[in-house]
Amino acid sequence: MKAGLAVRLTISNIILVLVTLGAFVGVTGSIVDRQAEALGTANDRAIAQRLAPWFQLLYEQRGDWSNIERIVPAGPMGEMPHQEMPLPQRRAMGDPDRGGLDRRAPVLMERQPIILQDRQGRTIAGWNLPPASPPGDIRSLDLAEGVPIGSPERVVGYLFVGSMAFPSQNPIREYLARAMGRAAAVTAVVLLVLSGAAAWFWSRRIVRPILELAIASERIGRGDYTTRVRLPGYRSGDELQRLADRFNRMAAEIESQEAARRRFVADAAHELRTPLALVGARLELLKDGVYAPDDTQWELLTNGVERMRRLVQDLQVLARLDAGRFELQTVNTELTGWLTRHLEEYKPVLRDREIHLVTDLSPESLPVTIDPDRFRQVIDNIMGNAIRHSPRGGAITVTAARYDTEIEVEIADEGTGIAEENRERVFDRFVRLDEGRHRDAGGSGLGLAIAAELVRRHGGSIGVRGGPGARFYVRLPPADPREIR
Repeated sequence: MKAGLAVRLTISNIILVLVTLGAFVGVTGSIVDRQAEALGTANDRAIAQRLAPWFQLLYEQRGDWSNIERIVPAGPMGEMPHQEMPLPQRRAMGDPDRGGLDRRAPVLMERQPIILQDRQGRTIAGWNLPPASPPGDIRSLDLAEGVPIGSPERVVGYLFVGSMAFPSQNPIREYLARAMGRAAAVTAVVLLVLSGAAAWFWSRRIVRPILELAIASERIGRGDYTTRVRLPGYRSGDELQRLADRFNRMAAEIESQEAARRRFVADAAHELRTPLALVGARLELLKDGVYAPDDTQWELLTNGVERMRRLVQDLQVLARLDAGRFELQTVNTELTGWLTRHLEEYKPVLRDREIHLVTDLSPESLPVTIDPDRFRQVIDNIMGNAIRHSPRGGAITVTAARYDTEIEVEIADEGTGIAEENRERVFDRFVRLDEGRHRDAGGSGLGLAIAAELVRRHGGSIGVRGGPGARFYVRLPPADPREIR
């Protein structure tokens, strides 16, 4: 079974700690080893300097080293038994630096490997040698490393003690190596336990929010859009808390979109059900002979079918906009002239409803980049809304001018207006803010939603102001006047 993330993080942290500890021990051990070797060699050299006067005295007593065999019996160099050196009695013991002898010389002879060579570098004798010491190691000694025996004018031999002859025979280095080994082992165990516990704690603390997010995402995948992630103990600035906050915002957005989708489906079904029910009921009445199939009945049936056609057409436009399959065929256009020509088409309808059209178009050039067909749909939806809600004898005012760095078109009617708290919702789908405005007025509840989306696709903005009636405005970025067609 594959280990969990917390286990892998813990193991990785322990391995990192052990590798770091190993590197530290290796580097430190190398430094300590070099220092210990130097210290051991210096200590052995000091011992050799203390022993040198004894050997000098022996040489002076006998005249050469031939009599050394009486002190050290002959035999293989690696098997020479230790015998205590006889202590000469003709000089008072005192400070070797003042010509006296060191009282500790016999004790030193008992503890350290000692090699005596003559001035030609031939090995004469050895004491306390390591078992099976290679003779080559002894004959290859450098006289410059040895402690001379005799006066500076007359050197009679050289003395090598401990690591001066046998680098491996360094008690200080061996002691420090053992001490460092024990310390490293204890430290490794302590760090292993502490780092393992700390890594497990923090890895669990890191993994727990991830598990919460995974569980929450599974719930959302099953349709529970109310799921949210709670991370008690985490501050708002923590990375995991920020991740949870973003996940919750995403979940809230999904919940909102799902609710909007359900409302949209329900509203679309309701909008279609009403005209379908009317058309179906009237056909049944015609079939049963309740109504005669005259022009009035056919007109009512045609109006119902036309309403369903417009609703389906609007739904198709919204579906294409939502799916991103709606491409604009834009051109640079002079807005004043374009509006003037397009508004001429509304005069017959306005005349029939006894509504006056007032235009206040800027005399200066207003270049914009639009898709003429789609922007016509924007103006038609807003104008259709204004016509439906304007009383007879009222007026609709169309204004076009520059607004700061943008170009604005405003269409104002003299209807009941829109309350301030409802001005944002007016562009939602299937929204009717005035219950007194019946569906029979001709609207599908999607016109302003389509207009808002099309304006956004043009890079502009749309909104509504208060006033005697409703004042809808559309703002577009200006185009290069040199590219107007």
